[in-house]
Amino acid sequence: MIKAPKILLAQSVWLAAAVGFNLTSIWLINSGQQGLINSDPMAALISLLPFAIVILFGFLNFRRTYSVLNSLLMLALFKVGVLLHITRYLGTDEITTFYLTHWVWVLAITINVYGVAVGLASSITYWKNE
Repeated sequence: MIKAPKILLAQSVWLAAAVGFNLTSIWLINSGQQGLINSDPMAALISLLPFAIVILFGFLNFRRTYSVLNSLLMLALFKVGVLLHITRYLGTDEITTFYLTHWVWVLAITINVYGVAVGLASSITYWKNE
C-alpha cells in the first residue's frame, strides 16, 4: 500500500508539472511567441494556489481537512483540467485554435489526468489512515 507521504510527493509532482506548463507558456508569450494554450497562463498559475495550500495541509498531517478539500479540488480539476480540454478538442476542427500543437493538448490532458488520479488516491489514502 502507498504510504500517505509518498502519495503526497506524487501529488506534488503533478503540481510542479502544472506550474512548469504554465511558466513555459508565460515564457513563450514574453518571448513574443504563442503560449501553449490560448488562455491566460498567469490566471491558470494563480488557480493552482488552492491546490498548493491543500497539499501543504496534507504534509502538515491535517488528514480530514486535506481529504475533504483535496477531493473537492480533484472534482474541479477533472472538470476544468480534463473535461474542458476534451470538449475543446472535440468541439473544433482545428486543434491549434486552442493549443500550440496536438502534442500540447496531449501533455495538458496527461498532466491533469495524472493529477486527478494521484489526488484522489491521496485523499483516499489519508482518509483510510485517519
